[in-house]
Amino acid sequence: MSKPLIDVPKEKLQQVRMDMFRKVQREKKIKKRIVSVTFIAILCLSLILSIRVSPTIASRVAKISGFQAIVSAIAIDKGIKDIVPKGEDFIEVDFGTKEILMKPNYFNGDISAAPQSVSVTMNKDNQGKFLMFSDAIKEDGTMLEFKGISISRDEQYVVETTQFEEYNGRAKLYLNYYANPIGKNIELNIPLQ
Repeated sequence: MSKPLIDVPKEKLQQVRMDMFRKVQREKKIKKRIVSVTFIAILCLSLILSIRVSPTIASRVAKISGFQAIVSAIAIDKGIKDIVPKGEDFIEVDFGTKEILMKPNYFNGDISAAPQSVSVTMNKDNQGKFLMFSDAIKEDGTMLEFKGISISRDEQYVVETTQFEEYNGRAKLYLNYYANPIGKNIELNIPLQ
């Protein structure tokens, strides 16, 4: 028993084949475009993020002709701006009279002098800020030697006391005062020697 043959019009079959072929070609083109656009978008996004994160990359890209305006619009780092105004980045102390002769206006903690030490008292609300002396210079221009640092805390205040070598004259204590970029509740153990 043989099955009867179905009569399929050849033109109709050819038309269906061509329609399917065009549909597949269209889908391939769309897929290629999506991949290309996605790749370009990722490339642009990575360039933008690199410029925002790295001043080195930003300066290199800015040297490419036509990119200066783009870099200046995108870059976060508009140049390093310290919170320390020029000329006021030190505390002047008279260890003989135990007086603080000068402190920066931007520093909001209390500073007191004792024999061979300087104490900085900050409210616990400002605990996310640190004060670190970078150098201590005597009146004659020689270095005043650091001997150690101690930190004490109570419910309201944090007191940082820095000890120096025995000295009874004036000295400038250069400082770095900055906000903690990580957040509260950080402890640093910095050996002095």
